Amino acid sequence: MYSQPALYPEGVYREADLIHATHSYTRKCCGCMSLQAGGLLACGIWLALNMYGAVLSFQHKSPIYSYLDSVALIIQGIICVAFSIGAIFTVFSLITAKPLILRYAHRMMWVLVFIFIINFFVDLIVFGVQRPQFIDWCTGRSRSRLDDQQSDSLPEQGGDEDVYNCNKLWEAELKFAIVIFIMISLCFMYWALCIWSYSQKQISLLQTYYGYPIHPSAAAAAATMHGPAGVMHNIGRSKAGGGGGGGGKSLAQVSRHALDSIYSLFTRDHSATTEKNTTTTATH
Repeated sequence: MYSQPALYPEGVYREADLIHATHSYTRKCCGCMSLQAGGLLACGIWLALNMYGAVLSFQHKSPIYSYLDSVALIIQGIICVAFSIGAIFTVFSLITAKPLILRYAHRMMWVLVFIFIINFFVDLIVFGVQRPQFIDWCTGRSRSRLDDQQSDSLPEQGGDEDVYNCNKLWEAELKFAIVIFIMISLCFMYWALCIWSYSQKQISLLQTYYGYPIHPSAAAAAATMHGPAGVMHNIGRSKAGGGGGGGGKSLAQVSRHALDSIYSLFTRDHSATTEKNTTTTATH
């Protein structure tokens, strides 16, 4: 396929000159970085976090909770794998910068972000509801780590969970999960918004070049069928009915004019040679 620089005529439309959004945080990622670079950075973070989460989930572990239901962990692992695949596809779409591919990528990322956030919220509720199971797991795990002599010296009453601080651990993990949920929700949605904004920017560039509103799929098809616009399309067309009115000439007209000039030059030289020979013959 054609490279991105050939998609727009050089010196006519530049990305830096196009304002496609009113707010600085949608024109630039974090207000200071290009949308393409910010999107690639976001995809890298998404890929790292979700691959790490998927590996732990399939090992029946969680990066946030000490204990969580195994079914919830498996579902979380599947979502993380899907999210990682989506991040890889989004990296490809950001590198190619094709409006049609970007449209599919940003829609897919919005869906994956909402699925991830909803699953995170459900896991948070499950962790809060399964407090008794967490206390039992914490108590059993703590007992197994102590030797028999230390375990026998512990008081029999007063609640084992108070001795092992299981209640405090559950409360601390619940608060930590709520903070992480808020941060992930804000960051993931903003990064998806940046990818959407970059796709709109590419569409706006094509609309500016073609001079009329164009659908993303039609824009991608036009860019593919017409080839690199900067090669021949930037040669101005002659004015309608203008003939030789000083307007821009097409490539065919330029070629025809060059051939006519060569032909006239050859004819003039041939005529001069014939006239010279005739004069010489008449003199003799």
